Amino acid sequence: MPVRDLITGKKTEDTIKLDSSVFGANVRPDIMHRVVVWKLACKRSGMASVKTRGEVKGSRKKLAPQKGRGRARVGDAASPIRRGGGKAHGKRPRDFSYSLPKRIRRLGFQSALSAKFAQKKLIIVKDLQLEEHKTNILSKKIRKYGWKDAVLIHDYSEEALNLRIAAENIPNFYAIGRKSVSVYDILRSDKLIISLSSLQYLTDRVHGNLPRPVKVPMVHKKKLKRSVMRSLKPYLRSYYNFPATTTPATEEEVEFAVSGSGLEEEEEGIDAEGGALGLEEKERVA
Repeated sequence: MPVRDLITGKKTEDTIKLDSSVFGANVRPDIMHRVVVWKLACKRSGMASVKTRGEVKGSRKKLAPQKGRGRARVGDAASPIRRGGGKAHGKRPRDFSYSLPKRIRRLGFQSALSAKFAQKKLIIVKDLQLEEHKTNILSKKIRKYGWKDAVLIHDYSEEALNLRIAAENIPNFYAIGRKSVSVYDILRSDKLIISLSSLQYLTDRVHGNLPRPVKVPMVHKKKLKRSVMRSLKPYLRSYYNFPATTTPATEEEVEFAVSGSGLEEEEEGIDAEGGALGLEEKERVA
């Protein structure tokens, strides 16, 4: 497949051979539909919320007697059948996301790439470097090349920094990193532009050859608290001058610990019952 230059938009002398198992596979619209629906469901915030009859403002007093009026029974003003009352079975915050097998996600990504290649809407570019991060410069190039409705997959390099900044204000042109691109991003645009440095990453992503992220082992709260307190115990003992012993402390040890921590109540002018000491008692203590 020919490789184009982003600066001139023309084909270069370089050609690249695409993996037929990634860009020449059978297109599965049903799998792509499942992946797109899953992606959009995971993006939903799910923050819609209405007030029930227990949350609306107002009195909970019964509006009219139960009997004797000859009319229908009524409750309080927060009843769902009254104007301004609460909503029965209304929307509450919820999570719309659900799990989808990795095999289905990889198959949908593979089908999306193969569909763009079969429609001849796949473009491989060599250089992503722009002189300036000006939207006007990139917009003129896009209109000149006929890439008005396209998604460009870059490799997070510093050379593509100006391109990423310039593409933020262009409608229907998306510059997305190779790690975060999805089937929905590929299918919502007419053309798919892939940088030459991102091609091998996408191939490994379809085959599942990417390195797995390192998982940090989770520590239970109680175990973590227990281990932290166990490690801090000698420091606490040395700070408060408590003897490191398992036997019950004697009266002399308690007096030594209290005197070392500066908690003697007699020195502060307070007796054991919490009252202030008189002058005679202070002189006697001194």
